Amino acid sequence: MNTVSRPRFWAALTAVIFALCGIYLTLGGVWLLSYGDTPYYAVCGIALLATAYLVWTGRPAAFWLYTLIILGSLVWAIGEIGLDFWSLVPRGDVIVILGIWLLLPFVSRQITTSRLATFPLGASVLLALVVVVAAFVQDPGDKAGNLPTDKIAAAGSDAPQMPDGDWQAYGRTQYGDRFSPLTQITSDNVSKLKVAWTMRTGDFKGPNDPGEAPMKQRRSLLMVRCTSVHFIRNSGLSTAQRARQSGCSTPISTSIPASSI
Repeated sequence: MNTVSRPRFWAALTAVIFALCGIYLTLGGVWLLSYGDTPYYAVCGIALLATAYLVWTGRPAAFWLYTLIILGSLVWAIGEIGLDFWSLVPRGDVIVILGIWLLLPFVSRQITTSRLATFPLGASVLLALVVVVAAFVQDPGDKAGNLPTDKIAAAGSDAPQMPDGDWQAYGRTQYGDRFSPLTQITSDNVSKLKVAWTMRTGDFKGPNDPGEAPMKQRRSLLMVRCTSVHFIRNSGLSTAQRARQSGCSTPISTSIPASSI
């Protein structure tokens, strides 16, 4: 067996990095185990600590042990989430990067003088990269097929159930049509419109606030504005009401003459 008796700089640095990663994974894995989670992280952390010891003492067995870590991580990750690229990468990116680092000549030659000792690790890293590429070029969530357009057309819209002058949702209907059947305002006369009335709500639009979403039902107008304040104020009703709503704030509802709309 070709070994290096005393660790030199790169081997010593590698051993320290592996030991720190092993301590982190072991402690985190034990914590996860206390909640009944997977034992993978604790086992992998202990294996990394053993690899750090083998690297420090200059033993070629470090490459074999780390080969098992990569193969075990692949089996665990694919068994848990399949070939889902965005879920697969976080489960093995650091493991593969450390394997590539271990294969670098200025590191591996300070651990062993035998080139054959690194071949299994090189093959496992290559296999991991192939799996990543295979996961990247396909999407497990993509389902081939055609939309049932006949059923969609038959479903229609809830717009016919709404008076032409109403706008009862953000996109007017629950389908998000954003279409009004009113014809009084057209592209020819829209430039001639003038402000008929205004209302001061006491709220000011911030630089990152989205636009308002006015809604109208019969003679009531509801102004909905999403801000960071997260409150709803309804004014102009027969009885003033205040409430809270998660995500949107400052709707102001008031009854106004139908002729003003």
